[in-house]
Amino acid sequence: MLRTRSDGIDLPTAVASSCAVPGFLPPVPFDGAHYCDAPRLPSAAALAKEKNLDAIVFIGPRTGALANVAEDAELDELERQGLRVVRITDGPDFTDVAGELLDQRLRPRAARIGLDDGRRAAQQVAALG
Repeated sequence: MLRTRSDGIDLPTAVASSCAVPGFLPPVPFDGAHYCDAPRLPSAAALAKEKNLDAIVFIGPRTGALANVAEDAELDELERQGLRVVRITDGPDFTDVAGELLDQRLRPRAARIGLDDGRRAAQQVAALG
């Protein structure tokens, strides 16, 4: 089930649930249910149409096993069609932790890298207004 701000979910809970991977990081409880990342299949076009979106913010690393060529192609096509797309992905320091994404000792460094990536993208996201 898609949850939105109008359901009362806050941004940290939404992001945490998107990062949850069963078997690695636990599902995140919200409103009596548990949420986790879903299979990453191309679905942005269907979601944009169903929800009448005028912009999409994609957050996620795009290297190694996490790269998804079909998803990238779909986002590229949506941009060509005029949908505004902001991608917050693999900042310049991501390679420092990319090989060991589940190593708990790297969490502080990974968190700093994620925050830096978010700061770089903040103006783009704000411009979606």
